[in-house]
Amino acid sequence: MSGEEVGRILAATPEVAPVALVIPASTGARRFELAALKWADLEGSTLKTDGLLLAVWEGCGETPMTEVRDQPTKTRDRRRVALDPETLTPVATGQEHLASITQWMFTDTERPPHPDRVGYWWQRARTISGVDSPWRLHDLRRWSATSVLSGGYDLATVARRIGHSDPFVSLWVYSHALVDRDVEQSLELSRAWSPDEH
Repeated sequence: MSGEEVGRILAATPEVAPVALVIPASTGARRFELAALKWADLEGSTLKTDGLLLAVWEGCGETPMTEVRDQPTKTRDRRRVALDPETLTPVATGQEHLASITQWMFTDTERPPHPDRVGYWWQRARTISGVDSPWRLHDLRRWSATSVLSGGYDLATVARRIGHSDPFVSLWVYSHALVDRDVEQSLELSRAWSPDEH
């Protein structure tokens, strides 16, 4: 996905759900992490992401949930990610309107949100924006990670932000983002030794 496509989808998001997609674009959080977010996880301009919300169904398909489990992430990592002002604005507005109704960020009822709800918002915003349909919500996570890697941030910092306990996992998954940086480095090195540059 390009930054322009992400911008179009996020611009369409307020019509669907104001906080729903700006957080995964900013943090790279997974769908099950997003569903587990509570207003108490917001501390100033920092967001704690340390849980997963897993739904358990009777059977499959549209059958109602029988149980929702709020449990730690697979790495049991409690990470804190900074939110930029562009992300904080809709989050603060959502908190102002919903925190007195529910503890959960992604619902307006006392019941926890179904993780698929965030996926639905993604599909709806993508349709409204006119962005091609192959892009999934998980691709927003990939875009977030590749954008900061391409921006020159170190692998350990990016891995921690997106929730990989091992930076080598991030390297393996997002190595394509480093190809452009490698080309830039090769040009920089050639300029350093080239007699024409001195």
